[in-house]
Amino acid sequence: MVQSTVRPTPRYGQRGPPDPGTPPDQVVYQLDGALAMRLAARQVGIDPQSCFILATNALDATILSPQELFADYKGQIQTEQ
Repeated sequence: MVQSTVRPTPRYGQRGPPDPGTPPDQVVYQLDGALAMRLAARQVGIDPQSCFILATNALDATILSPQELFADYKGQIQTEQ
């Protein structure tokens, strides 16, 4: 449950304290609270950005394991530089 409060703050056109009974020229509202969202909804947005597809022609996992394939892919940047 998210809690929030709204605080009205009267504003007067003159400096100094207003005379008793003087209505404010305007009322400004200040919001205090916290933003929150459901974790499941947030996870739906994160998951597509958390993975990528790494395709290869090496289909035999006994020759090149997925971990070795990924390590080779990550090491490719040094070759390209």
